[in-house]
Amino acid sequence: MDLMQQSKQWHKEADDLITKSKLLNILESLGEVHFTGSYKYDLMLGPDIDFLLVCQNPETAAQNLINTLIKQRYWNGYKFYDWENFDMPKHPNYPKAYYVGTKVTFNEHRWKTDIWIVEKFPSNIDNSWIEEKAKGDKKLKILEFKKVRDASNLGVSSYDIYDAVINKNINSFKDLKEQI
Repeated sequence: MDLMQQSKQWHKEADDLITKSKLLNILESLGEVHFTGSYKYDLMLGPDIDFLLVCQNPETAAQNLINTLIKQRYWNGYKFYDWENFDMPKHPNYPKAYYVGTKVTFNEHRWKTDIWIVEKFPSNIDNSWIEEKAKGDKKLKILEFKKVRDASNLGVSSYDIYDAVINKNINSFKDLKEQI
């Protein structure tokens, strides 16, 4: 199966997980849901879904969310971080937010979700250029770079890959590593 087909398969499996877990329904009961990351841009190569939840009281929503997910008894792993009130020196570009993460084995894959909970949509997050330009050859190059990155455990973010391919026209992984 080529990378484009793999990406479509991961996206379909993500859709199935979202439906079966009722996660979207749970999130929508708490606020306005935005898909982000590789799921939104149709650039998936692994079992990871990112969400941004915008609501009036993020702290209460985060507490309600983690409690609801635990009581649901679907997920078997949870993370909770307060990055609204504490700094994240290793991740300066992450939004000031509450974070809830989940894990579950689904279709023989270990899935994780990342849910960022904020009061308003962060003004510094305008990634519409990714969705607009990650098509055709650029999309394939992004998927190729992500596959190499994942196989080598290199610390290159997906965002850096998108930027390198779309905005800087980087065509080799060697050049990508030099740019970052």
